Amino acid sequence: MNVSWLPKNAIAQSALEVLEGYEILIGDPVRPPIPIEQIIERYLGLSLSFEDLETRLGVEDVLGATYVKTKRICINEKLLQDKNEGRMMFTCAHEAGHWVLHRHYVQRRVSETMTQPADQLRYMV
Repeated sequence: MNVSWLPKNAIAQSALEVLEGYEILIGDPVRPPIPIEQIIERYLGLSLSFEDLETRLGVEDVLGATYVKTKRICINEKLLQDKNEGRMMFTCAHEAGHWVLHRHYVQRRVSETMTQPADQLRYMV
């Protein structure tokens, strides 16, 4: 899949738009720590789960995956065990970024080809 390069300022603008949209939804300004899990579930309308992604996908060191068809973000459950909250929150935000910035590539590819189940088309980090 060929994904267009985005300049940092475009990515930052998209992130600000997500935060502003979430602020409108909750009626309050967002302050650190950023509630990324709530943004994923309440604002983006995605489900968030924690699974053994290395076993599920057969890939070592995968931290997250975004499933476009099922509107789901999965985070490797080992991040919960490592007690590294910062890494877990970063990975959640990274996967949310895939959803916001790139899901249309997957949706377009699925509608054009219809040869592969959409749940098989995922982004991994």
